[in-house]
Amino acid sequence: MDGKAERWLVVVMGAVVLAAGGVFSTWVGRVLALEHGSGFAGGGAWLLVGVVGCGVGAAVVFGVRGWAVRRFVVAAVASRRYRRRVSPALPLTVAGVLLVTLAAGWGFALLSLVEPGGEQLGDGSGGSLLLALLGVVCAGLHFSWRFRRRVEVPPLVAAGLARVAEPPEVPRGARAFSWRLREFTSGVVIEGTFFLVPLAGAALSGEVGFDERTQQGLFMVFAGPGLVSGMLLLLMMVPAHLRWIAVDALRQPSSLLALALVGGAFAVDWAHGHGGVPAPLHTAAQVAVLVGVLLASATCMGIMERGPQPWLGLYYLGFSYLLGYLTAPGGTISQPEGVAGWVAAIGALGYCLREGREHWERHHGVTPVVDVA
Repeated sequence: MDGKAERWLVVVMGAVVLAAGGVFSTWVGRVLALEHGSGFAGGGAWLLVGVVGCGVGAAVVFGVRGWAVRRFVVAAVASRRYRRRVSPALPLTVAGVLLVTLAAGWGFALLSLVEPGGEQLGDGSGGSLLLALLGVVCAGLHFSWRFRRRVEVPPLVAAGLARVAEPPEVPRGARAFSWRLREFTSGVVIEGTFFLVPLAGAALSGEVGFDERTQQGLFMVFAGPGLVSGMLLLLMMVPAHLRWIAVDALRQPSSLLALALVGGAFAVDWAHGHGGVPAPLHTAAQVAVLVGVLLASATCMGIMERGPQPWLGLYYLGFSYLLGYLTAPGGTISQPEGVAGWVAAIGALGYCLREGREHWERHHGVTPVVDVA
């Protein structure tokens, strides 16, 4: 990834941390019953203590991180054993980013006492805090790798204990079809489970029937990967420096075929609405839409293979979680519904983080020469 893209990612992750701080400040204001515009006397002293305490704590954690990682590298070189998954860089970075987020949240809450205006982020609910925590973890993962690449990786590579992971070969032909079918089938089973858990909980309480919203959710279990990947690629067509990523994924034969099936079917449907298409052809067009969407889902429009991996695949997993798992079977992004909804949301979060870790290790990261991780 070039320097411009790296700087852009830093800006994005910084914005994520500030947004998570805004969500935390909303929760603080709700719990402490802060009166906006009440002035510094309305609880401002405690908020200022929170800002200073978390800020100092973050500085201490980042300082300890540098010392701990250098000591970890020295010990690995001395013992000739590199255990990548016990590196202190990740937990300390996530802890430091969390403290920065909390400092920002206390600061935003403090500003609300002086300036009553301003848009609130989130609704102060548990769902909003879950999203904020997910953002903190993602930012921590990003900044952890930046630090490891600068401080931890070079001496280990120089000592012959590690190498930068080589991106896997993109499967071709029958092997690609078998691999994609296996990935798609396992994904459908797992996503279907997360869909059924909150649905079953609501059904047992007599609150949900098999209505239109539930049918749409069931359809998204199969069509979600294709729709989410297509949406993400369309968004990437807007910035000029990301456009090549979308073009690279969309020009693959499977993507072109999926787009042709869906686009042609919509054209037939439009013509049918104007009375110019016989009924059998319209039925065939409806089948073509289903086939096209399933093909896009099975291949994820190349989004897990093409472009600058692992970043593109990680964005896809994040979009899938926000637009799919956390809303199943019909809730909102900010708040899962009931105990079963929370079980599905937290379980799906663990699944997405696991998939993200495996995707990262396939395409990037560091691999020990003798894997003792």
